Amino acid sequence: MSTAVLNNQNLNAVKFSMGLCDFWGTCGYRHHGRFSHQRTGKKDRRPKTWIWRGNIIWNLIRLFNVKAGFTASQDTVSEKILNQTLQNGPWEGKKFDADTLLEMKSLLYRMRGWDDQDTPTPEKLSELNLLDVN
Repeated sequence: MSTAVLNNQNLNAVKFSMGLCDFWGTCGYRHHGRFSHQRTGKKDRRPKTWIWRGNIIWNLIRLFNVKAGFTASQDTVSEKILNQTLQNGPWEGKKFDADTLLEMKSLLYRMRGWDDQDTPTPEKLSELNLLDVN
């Protein structure tokens, strides 16, 4: 997993928060800035701004889910996906197994600044000015 994956997740979080449909297609930071300017009158097309805002959204969602009782064990995919053998391409005959999923989740949590139980760390909350939310 790379920073590009996190940045794309953050961008999508902002897109959804603006009421844009996922099927509308990929829109970049300039589009977000234009939409935001039309709604708020503020101009900001810097990618860092949108990544920052998306990061805040992801962490707020995670805090909400933790408070609602969701745990890392529920960050999963269906058994069908875990047990399905890939049919074509370079990974033909391989399965996406539970151990690989656990490794990927652990990496995602570390990259997001969350602990092993999927909760944003105090350091992450401080970085995003969200200590009061927790």
